[in-house]
Amino acid sequence: MKQFYITFASLVFLASCGGGGGGGNEPQQPSPPIVNLSANPTSVLLESSTTLTWSSTNATSCSASWTSQTGTSGSEAVTITTVGNNSFSISCTGAGGTRSASVTVEGYRETDGVVVDGYISGAEVFIDEDDDWLLDSNEDSTTSDNEGKFTIRYANGNLVSIGGTDLDSQTLLDNLLITHKLTGHSDFKAVTPVTSV
Repeated sequence: MKQFYITFASLVFLASCGGGGGGGNEPQQPSPPIVNLSANPTSVLLESSTTLTWSSTNATSCSASWTSQTGTSGSEAVTITTVGNNSFSISCTGAGGTRSASVTVEGYRETDGVVVDGYISGAEVFIDEDDDWLLDSNEDSTTSDNEGKFTIRYANGNLVSIGGTDLDSQTLLDNLLITHKLTGHSDFKAVTPVTSV
């Protein structure tokens, strides 16, 4: 009797990966800095200070004309001495380059005054910046106190007083209009009477 032997050959599959030559990764470019700068408050009375605060990522140093600090984050109080918008910026540098951020702080003056035609309390006082003789939402306003005195943020325009009560006679003055022209952000050295027209 014949015997048959069956053998199974193993098949081996070889897979090649990556194809010739080293397979290294491309070098990554450093990320550019991200810089933030803020001010608190953003509107201040002249000769008062605001605090500028900055932070950054991907930076090794920062510089600005208003501070001697070079750290990548920090804060510093800055005195505002100029009327209007005061701009501040800071630049931060890292392996990925240099980036900047900026912020604007408004500097303003206030003026004191007295509404007089006899002293007038409770008068609506505002600075009419657009010559329409109406109090607009963007215009500063206040009310004169029991001695006719007021303090208001200074701007160019017509200082207007409407209505109020005559302190001597206690008469309501609904139709009384008093004006005074303001120009050039002049400093007032003393309480300034508003003159009637």
